[in-house]
Amino acid sequence: MLGDAQLKCPCCGGRNLIKDNKTGEIVCIDCGSVVCIDNIDLGPEWRAYSEEHEERRKRIGDPLTFLEVNMGIFSVMGTKSDMASMKRRRKIKRMAQIQTRLSPASKKLEKLLNEIKRACEKLSLSRSEMETAARIARKIITSYNKKRWNIKALVVASIYVSCKINENSKKLNEIVKSVSGSSKKRKEVMKLYRMILTKMNMHLPVTTEQKKLNKIAKDLKCDGKVLLISNKIIRCARLARVGLGKTPGSVATAAVYIAHKLLNKKLTQRKICLITKTTEVTLRSRIKDIMDNVSIEVEV
Repeated sequence: MLGDAQLKCPCCGGRNLIKDNKTGEIVCIDCGSVVCIDNIDLGPEWRAYSEEHEERRKRIGDPLTFLEVNMGIFSVMGTKSDMASMKRRRKIKRMAQIQTRLSPASKKLEKLLNEIKRACEKLSLSRSEMETAARIARKIITSYNKKRWNIKALVVASIYVSCKINENSKKLNEIVKSVSGSSKKRKEVMKLYRMILTKMNMHLPVTTEQKKLNKIAKDLKCDGKVLLISNKIIRCARLARVGLGKTPGSVATAAVYIAHKLLNKKLTQRKICLITKTTEVTLRSRIKDIMDNVSIEVEV
């Protein structure tokens, strides 16, 4: 709808006007008459009658991406030329071969980006998380002139920071195993992780019990009552300063378990621990802390 108070329909006097971006016309909704046809059409000069036809006629490329060495912007030199001589054709072919070559730094960056794409696809991460990890890795590689980089450790650290930024609850051991197949390189990964945070001056969002609670409720397919009572338990536990220095996931797991018991719903400690990847000893310890400091009586 157009908000210009001076523009109105000459036929019915109505002000309910709408602009058609495809034709550049301003049309009255009340009577259907075309009020103005002299506007500039900002669309393409060609027309398409199907999606396939539209895709063929588009002259724009893919958007910029950090997952490619050249950011998705490149040109290809053709080697076919009937008008040129044999010597000229050989020279053009040679130039095309030189154009496709990469410098040692670009080869290293290409290997790094391929590892990031492979690991992110294995972890089923979204496109935005892949782009964030690639952007972090590119900035670290290009900003610091280090001769040798541990590629796999840098890939793990970049993906871990990307998951933290996008509030994805992927654990570090899970990312390490998907990249290297074992969790023995955790020390090198944490060294690069701290380097990324300090050198790039990054402030990651803090993981809270509420964020963990939403994920646990989604995995367990909890109803609204369980989620409401769990939120109240977490708020009361925070006011009682329960769980300070403890992982938010364990406190949220204990709150969900207590909420199920309050509503007389069946849920075993083994099942919720398998889903949240928390040990049963930790779960019982958090339940005891909440019940000792918060006025809740429940049969565990």
